[in-house]
Amino acid sequence: MARYLIQASYTSDSLATQVKNPTNRLEAVAVMMASVGSHLLTRTTLSEISTS
Repeated sequence: MARYLIQASYTSDSLATQVKNPTNRLEAVAVMMASVGSHLLTRTTLSEISTS
């Protein structure tokens, strides 16, 4: 299975919004990816895979 690395960043406006109203953006991205049949691997899940 192919894996792709995606790097994202916040603009200063979106970072300010996150500070005022924190939300888990990884959950939102995971839902978006699941809608197209993909899934999200995070540092946590990668370390769990590599130590198994």
